[in-house]
Amino acid sequence: MNQTIANPKLFYKYAWVYFALAAAVIIAGFFPSFFIRLKQTDISHHIHGMSATGWLLLLIIQPFLYTRGNLQLHRKLGKLSFVLMPLLVIGGSRMVQLMIQSKAFYPPLEVYRLSFIDVVSMIAFVWFYSLAIYHRRSTGLHARYMAATVILLVPPGFVRFLFNIGAVDSFGVGLHISSIVLEIALLLLLLDDKRRDGKFSKPYMLMLGIIVFLHVCIPFVANWGWWQALMNRIA
Repeated sequence: MNQTIANPKLFYKYAWVYFALAAAVIIAGFFPSFFIRLKQTDISHHIHGMSATGWLLLLIIQPFLYTRGNLQLHRKLGKLSFVLMPLLVIGGSRMVQLMIQSKAFYPPLEVYRLSFIDVVSMIAFVWFYSLAIYHRRSTGLHARYMAATVILLVPPGFVRFLFNIGAVDSFGVGLHISSIVLEIALLLLLLDDKRRDGKFSKPYMLMLGIIVFLHVCIPFVANWGWWQALMNRIA
C-alpha cells in the first residue's frame, strides 16, 4: 500500500541537514588525500570521488526540495541517480582493484579486510537503491532506502576523518568505532520509526543487519584464504 503524506514537511523535515552533516564528515575525511590533490589525481579516482560527491549532494538536495513541496524538480533531479549510481559502483570496483594491487603500502592483510567491506557495501548499495526505485511511490520506504545508501558511504570517510584528527592509529580501531556509531544511529532511527508509525521499518532493520554483519566479520575476514584468492584474481 502506497504511503501518502498530506503535508510533506511532516516527514523527515530535517533529513537534508543530517545528510549534509554526513557529507561534511566524509568530505573532511577525504580532503587531504583527494580534494586538495585534484590535479595529481588519476581518472579512476576522479570518477569515484566525483560520483560519490554527486550522490551526497543529490541526497541533500532531494529531501530539501521535497519538504518544500517542489516535487516536480525533485523527480527531475532524481533521474540523475540513473547516471551516478553505475558510475559510483564502477568507480568503487576500480578502487578495490587498485587497493589490492597496492597492498604493499598497507598494513599486512589490511586490503582484504577493507575490500570485503567495500564489496559488501557496493552490493548493498545497488540493492537498496533498486528497492528505493521500486518503492518510489511509497514515500516512507523510498526515503528510507535512499537514506540507507548514504549510511553505506559513511565508513570510508569517517575512518579517514578519525585518522586526520588523530583519534585512531589503525584501520581496525577506526572500523570498529565507525560500526558502533552507525549501529547506534540505526537503532535511533528504528526507535524514531517505532514512535512515529508504531513499528520498526524494514529498510533500517536490513541496514542494521548488514552493518552488524560487517562488524562481526572485521576481525576475521583478512585471514579468509578464499577471499584473498578471489581479490588477488580480481586485481
